[in-house]
Amino acid sequence: MLAGFALSLAAQQSPPPSPTPHRPLRPVAEFGIEAGGDRVATVTFTDGSRQSVRAGQGGTLAAGLLWTPSATVPASLRLTAGFKFQTTAADNVSIWMRRFPVELVGSWHLPNQWRVGAGLVRHIQPRFTAENLVPDIAFGDATGGTLEVGWNVVALTWTALSYGSVKANAIGATLIWPFGGR
Repeated sequence: MLAGFALSLAAQQSPPPSPTPHRPLRPVAEFGIEAGGDRVATVTFTDGSRQSVRAGQGGTLAAGLLWTPSATVPASLRLTAGFKFQTTAADNVSIWMRRFPVELVGSWHLPNQWRVGAGLVRHIQPRFTAENLVPDIAFGDATGGTLEVGWNVVALTWTALSYGSVKANAIGATLIWPFGGR
């Protein structure tokens, strides 16, 4: 009787779930914060405090594609395009710096969800605007390099980039969120 109960219980259990199939191409979203670069402008407020606008500083929102060519080779390639923006604490005038970054980063995946990556970054139409207080500064498009060390969806980044004579080098932290499985 006990053997019959064990066979009946085994028959009612469902088989283990099948592993998620490998999807070589998936959408990816990014959110990053960076600091650094040369000072583009310094804003002085009525209370005497100051805030600098730096060429490498800002927050980035980006989207793109993540390509993992094989489920067995620990490598990936990520292409993203986004919007990088920095503003000031001024409440009576709009002062900001913006650019449109495009990145191509190759990563090698290590055990325990660690990865290292390197690639190219291009900033398109970098521009500083101070709502007619001073003339706008339009920098030329620029190409540089980027390095990252990441764990799971978090990465520490370093970017080397110049807008002509203005250095836009930056260090930062980025959340990289791939969608759709492995």
